[in-house]
Amino acid sequence: MGVPSGASPVPAPAAVGAGAVLLAALARAVVGGSRRGRGSLAALEERGALDGDRDAVGDDFDATMRGVRVVTVPTLSDEQIAAARERRRRARVDEDGDPRAELAASDLPKNHPFATSAKAESAEEEAERVAKVRELNRPHRRRGRGGAKGTTRG
Repeated sequence: MGVPSGASPVPAPAAVGAGAVLLAALARAVVGGSRRGRGSLAALEERGALDGDRDAVGDDFDATMRGVRVVTVPTLSDEQIAAARERRRRARVDEDGDPRAELAASDLPKNHPFATSAKAESAEEEAERVAKVRELNRPHRRRGRGGAKGTTRG
């Protein structure tokens, strides 16, 4: 006698259980499919947990808001906002130190896999690079190839 080869038959209880699970999933998909996709708010309204006209503002809202303290905040000018940002920047530099100076003072190892110690481009170089990219991305007029002279294709 040897070891049986090939696929062994599935035991009957396992086949019946798998079939029952498959039928239950199919029944749920057919019956529960009508409820699916309507969202949780619709389901809560169906069960009576939410009021249908909950968006309406009425006496209840006014009664609730009567006990709420409302504070008006003055609007700030652009100069005040800029001054506050500058104060925060200075406070961070005083507390943590200047990150630019720390970066400039740090040394990279010679065998670093990807970092280089090249100088960052200046504001003028960056402005020139941005202007060049904008020029390259600007729509150009097509010449020749039919159509009226000076028209562009959309």
